[in-house]
This record gives sequence, structure tokens and C-alpha cells, in this order.
Amino acid sequence: MHHDIGAMEKFKKHWEIQHNWQLLFPFFGLVILGYSAFKISNGFFR
Repeated sequence: MHHDIGAMEKFKKHWEIQHNWQLLFPFFGLVILGYSAFKISNGFFR
């Protein structure tokens, strides 16, 4: 029984890492998009 609990803990940790990545990717996408837009607008207004 104890072994099963350890496996569940490992799985839960792994799932949380996966879930965090799923939250991080859109955030990084937005940052990159904003940065690109900023660079492009700077180029245009020169």
C-alpha cells in the first residue's frame, strides 16, 4: 500500500509540472508577441 502512495505522489508532481508548462507556454507566447510588436512599432516610428 505504501508503494502505491509513493507512485501517486510522483504522478501528481509530474502532472503539476506538465500543468504548469501548459500555463507557461501561452504566457511566453504573449510576452514574445508583445516584444515583437514593440520592436516592430519602434522600427516604424523611426
